[in-house]
Amino acid sequence: MKRTIQFSFIFLLCFTSLLAQTSKQDLTLADKSMENKDYYNAFVNYKKLADAYPNNIEYLYKAAEASRLFNSFKNATTYYEQVLAHPDNNSYPLTGFWLGQVKQSQGDYNAASAAYKAYKSEKGSEDVYYGSLADKEIKACEWALQNVKNPVKGTTLTRLGESINSAYSDFGPAINGDDLFFFFLKI
Repeated sequence: MKRTIQFSFIFLLCFTSLLAQTSKQDLTLADKSMENKDYYNAFVNYKKLADAYPNNIEYLYKAAEASRLFNSFKNATTYYEQVLAHPDNNSYPLTGFWLGQVKQSQGDYNAASAAYKAYKSEKGSEDVYYGSLADKEIKACEWALQNVKNPVKGTTLTRLGESINSAYSDFGPAINGDDLFFFFLKI
């Protein structure tokens, strides 16, 4: 019996050590990717850490930042909301502002405006630059909402079909002879 407990303890100790080492490697890779502006790979590694340690606010915030910077706004929203719900959210005072940015980028102007207003009331006086930028973005959201309700007459948007528009982030059009190529980011 004693031998089984010792074996279990040693196994647990080795397993915990291995997990810690893997986490440290993931964090190092993610930080280096961020430093090199490789936001996709940074996000992949921060996401691994955030999912493995959901109470670690640093991992949550870094996953949010990396996903925002490579324009994965849905992921950014999820992680920023988790940071805001965390008891230590004061460690990252711009979280509410960035949540407004990603909501605005998704066309959710009501939620974006609400996030900016919450940021302004809670943290806006701490940073004059972001406080005034939040004011500007609130006005931009109001303008966008007004224009969504009252679109310019005579303008028609038409989706060109699956051969042009994909479900992914299309970018970087290039012409080669008679062909038009688009690159896309598939997550």
